Amino acid sequence: MKPGCLKKIYLYRRLYPELLDYRLMKQGLAYFLKKATGLPVSVNIMVTYRCNFRCGICSFYGSGGIDNIEMSFKDIIKILDQLDVFKPVIFLGGGEPFVRQDIYEIINEIKKRGMKLIVSSNGFLMEPERLKGLDLDHLILSIYGPDEIHDKITNLAGSCRTVMEKMKYIAGEKIVKRLAVSTVLMPDNSDYLDEFIKGLIDLGIDYVKIENMNFITKKESQNLNVSIGGFNTRPSTLIVENDIEEQILERAWDRLERLKNKYRGKVFLKPDLDKNDFFKWYLGEDRKVSCHFVRHSLFISPRGNVIPCQFFGNSVIGTAVQDGVKYLWNSGKYRDFRRLINRNNFKVCQRCCK
Repeated sequence: MKPGCLKKIYLYRRLYPELLDYRLMKQGLAYFLKKATGLPVSVNIMVTYRCNFRCGICSFYGSGGIDNIEMSFKDIIKILDQLDVFKPVIFLGGGEPFVRQDIYEIINEIKKRGMKLIVSSNGFLMEPERLKGLDLDHLILSIYGPDEIHDKITNLAGSCRTVMEKMKYIAGEKIVKRLAVSTVLMPDNSDYLDEFIKGLIDLGIDYVKIENMNFITKKESQNLNVSIGGFNTRPSTLIVENDIEEQILERAWDRLERLKNKYRGKVFLKPDLDKNDFFKWYLGEDRKVSCHFVRHSLFISPRGNVIPCQFFGNSVIGTAVQDGVKYLWNSGKYRDFRRLINRNNFKVCQRCCK
């Protein structure tokens, strides 16, 4: 096994212990023999593309154009009944999942079936009291910096204070088993990470995940081959004018290394790049990557389509309700996509945090 793969497994073990249980060990043999697990280990259900924030860094709003068609509660239950047979870990997100009026009922239905559940949210619309008694395994809240930085990025005044108050309440009442914050490294917040992370750790959260920013440059977007092997491979991601300045990267790297050492086991960079790959990521130099995610997990879009990941929402494998998740996972079409994605080394994949 390559050192990079071992490093990724270690990071996932620390961030998502729900994933690494006996079922994953059973799937491990199939993964190495067939280049994919026999069934998906985790299923990411995007219950909506809608969001109450308008973050400039968002993979969806940053690329323009959002599809507001969503699965009904009835269709979500049909999908959960399929998943109940092999009980993958469920990641619930969007968009912002708490814009849905039935989100608490969806959470309850997942937990009733005995599946591990990780919910990602910006936290603004969430009602912590309604989470009590739902036995939520893991809640990840997106916060991008101190008050003024977060509010500027989300385009909503007071959003940081609101989310921080709810997070403090959840931590104090121990409403969820694991409480974490996810932030994105960007020029706007890199100089504020020290005070920001100290404040989060002092609140008693389990960890802070600093994700490298997913983007492609305008020049890279113009050179895309939209259709390859019968798949629409135009990614849904943030498009920026230029790569980030090297001077900013130097400061950010030094700060990240210091924070990871100071709060060892509490602060993580995702993916956990070395300095060479970190600079390649942001300066646009090619990195050879192999996508492991499409071989062990999948996404279900708000329309109910099975898709390889959130960045390839146009590469539809099939429909979860009509075709069935188990059938699609082992279908020839999914095998074709797995081969395609590793053969082409797409720019969006070179900056993926999976």
